Amino acid sequence: MSNKDSNNIKTTIRQIDKVIKASVNSGLDAQQIKTIISAIRTINQTTSSLQLSAFATRGLSKMREDYATQLLNQRGDLTVEITQILLVLDIIADGFDIALELLIRRIWLHRLPVPPIAQWLWDQGLTETINWGVLPNTMQRIAVENRYVAVNVALTLSAFYTNKTREWMDSIATMAIVPLLLNEARIGSINCALYIESLLAQYWIKLEETEEHYEKCYSLWVETFVEAGEKISRSLPTINTIHYTETDNQMPVIGFFLQQESMLAHVEMLLTALTAVQKQQTKYFVPRVYTLTGNDENMQKAFSAINVEVVSGRNTEIVEGFIKLRSQLHQDKVAALVWISVPNLLAFAKGLGVAPKLIWWSMKFHPTAFEGLDGYFTISHGLKTTSTIMNRSWRIIPTRLTIFSKLTDPGTEKTARKLKQNFGTSVVAGTFSREETIATKPFLSLITKILQKNKQLHWLYTGKKNHLDIQKAIIDAGVSSQASYIGWIDTRLYSQIIDIYVDCWPLGGGVTVTQAMACGKPYVYMTNGGSMVMDTMIADVLVDPEIPQETANKLRQIFGNGEFLLAAIDENQYMQFVQKLIEDVEFRRVVGNAYRTWTEKFMTDSSALADIFSNHILQCAKP
Repeated sequence: MSNKDSNNIKTTIRQIDKVIKASVNSGLDAQQIKTIISAIRTINQTTSSLQLSAFATRGLSKMREDYATQLLNQRGDLTVEITQILLVLDIIADGFDIALELLIRRIWLHRLPVPPIAQWLWDQGLTETINWGVLPNTMQRIAVENRYVAVNVALTLSAFYTNKTREWMDSIATMAIVPLLLNEARIGSINCALYIESLLAQYWIKLEETEEHYEKCYSLWVETFVEAGEKISRSLPTINTIHYTETDNQMPVIGFFLQQESMLAHVEMLLTALTAVQKQQTKYFVPRVYTLTGNDENMQKAFSAINVEVVSGRNTEIVEGFIKLRSQLHQDKVAALVWISVPNLLAFAKGLGVAPKLIWWSMKFHPTAFEGLDGYFTISHGLKTTSTIMNRSWRIIPTRLTIFSKLTDPGTEKTARKLKQNFGTSVVAGTFSREETIATKPFLSLITKILQKNKQLHWLYTGKKNHLDIQKAIIDAGVSSQASYIGWIDTRLYSQIIDIYVDCWPLGGGVTVTQAMACGKPYVYMTNGGSMVMDTMIADVLVDPEIPQETANKLRQIFGNGEFLLAAIDENQYMQFVQKLIEDVEFRRVVGNAYRTWTEKFMTDSSALADIFSNHILQCAKP
């Protein structure tokens, strides 16, 4: 470094020092913050890095430590802005890895609130110049009483919670968060590693709803959790395996596992399947539901109404919860445990040997990373009972039967008519799904084009929150007055309000789609041959040689030999279907009636559901 550069840095440090000292008692205002950031940028440009020379570092480090001491002694005056500046000074003085460690230690030792600094760092352009790969090593050096706190600070700092761009999340997840998970597992912090897995599922995995993405993600850590579970199991008492045989006079006990008590869609599907089983005169097995955590009275009442016991978990630590569950299942002589839907924690439970037989009922995707389970169940709207997905054999629980009791709600017709009046003479289209499945670029691009072309069309969309990408798409297209976010609503009610159901892709609807069909609403979707969309329910059946000819003929009759089945092969055809439904009221009525007839004839056989469901379970429960 030249003498000129050194002098420039020294001058800049003095400027920062002057502003900071003046602000300790009075607080930083916006202009002072800008001054410090500008000075920091000057140093960065001079040195072409975030690491100063030893000469500059010594002066800045002393100033930084004096300043930190004063801040921590004035807890009441501590502001987010000052914390942010302190962090940046740490980065310049010691590099990002040490700065991260200092921040986490300070927050933990002094019980400071975690500052929402991620977006600030992003806005300053500092995230691009930081090597986030140091995060796992930083975390490994830190030994704190509660590692969850340290993890949350680290993830907050990395913009993991706030920045939703796919490029950034892919980068930060693979470079920092997954290695952090693996490090936590490696040092024996299994609870924290499992906690990170749940965060990855919530904030990263669900950003792309495809089979390939789920497979890529889970394969990164599944083996680690299986090994962790096996290691812990070797320290536990040996549990005698309970086998079920068809010659047993006593019905086997079959457990159904939910991570959390709720009445979400996957729980509703389980409830409907068990309702069908319990209604049969011939009993197949004794069902019992086990949960890891939660206390949902509505769920407990719903299962109690069909004489199914719910054994509720009350554990804060995941590992302890599964050890207790393992013991409880042995005590209850459970022959097999059916794991419902969510794949998080499944690999660890498998390694732990939580049950004599472990069956996974996936209601979404089918990553092959989960090896060695005793059964693989999935859902499909078609007529088959088995299928090969991602090169693995799956037993199918027909969703067309699991939703037979939840399709319509006649008691809300008056309310629906009143709500419909809010849209005047508009044709109303609807997409009722989770916000992240709706917020895909191809679907948003097409739906906004349709709205631009048809000023008489109004689009309703759902979600637990109003997704920013959806808002931006309708605003940029100039159609925000034609679109309404309606939140997390009663979909049976709103199915009566819409005139057309426009489905999103690549992940289409399920229960909400069939509710709209049952209300006689035409349904347009993008066919892709996957197991999770409606083409497996009807379109594939029309050409599948394994389906009985009598059934295929009934379907052809209902759907006018396919004319009234609006399964688009590309975006152009999708738009043509919607356009015709908007312009042709009679076509809209005929297509809607076809879908309603389908639900009436093919979605009301609870006896068939009980037979298929129970047979799958008993086949997998045998030794």
